[in-house]
Amino acid sequence: MFVVPNLLFGGAERHVATLLPALDRERFEPSVVCLNEGGHLFGELVEHGVPATDLQRSKREVPATLVDLVRLLRRTRPDMVICRGFTAEAIGRLAGVLAGVPARVVWMHNCGDIRPRSRAHRVIDRLLRPATTAVYGVAHTQVPYLTEVLHYDPSRVHIVHNGVVLDTSSPSPAEDRAVGAAAREELGIGADDPVVGIVAMLREEKDH
Repeated sequence: MFVVPNLLFGGAERHVATLLPALDRERFEPSVVCLNEGGHLFGELVEHGVPATDLQRSKREVPATLVDLVRLLRRTRPDMVICRGFTAEAIGRLAGVLAGVPARVVWMHNCGDIRPRSRAHRVIDRLLRPATTAVYGVAHTQVPYLTEVLHYDPSRVHIVHNGVVLDTSSPSPAEDRAVGAAAREELGIGADDPVVGIVAMLREEKDH
């Protein structure tokens, strides 16, 4: 069971929406629970037959969210909870312990914090560290952050790179060149000028 704040816009959210439907159903029974609202990617999971629940709880409703999640875990009895986002990491791991879930995993996509973590944040992290079976990262550059800053045991840190879904309806090379030429002309870029592009959310932590 993946425990996430929501499934609105973002790379981590898109990863959940593409990964869970693609898992081998003969080996895995994936499910997801959103602590807050589901978001537009939530519907995609439902369409693919992935059991999905949105608790519709706000960040201020931590005790009620915890109770809801413990009840859900006891009813569905997953072998593992994978938590992403600080609120989900805190509530998900604690709920996993209370519900007797065998494995409690933190799944991180960042390699640092924009601002120093609050004292409460650090205390919660420290208290839940022993209850963390494993920490999944998506890139090896995260390892120093996970082990030296967040102090997770290196033996519990595992890097699993994001898979990428290749679009079989991609344009042909000729169509690509035609679109590229039109875009260059529109933007006033010469045919031989080097161009670098980036696709990402325009958020502070992306450091564009």
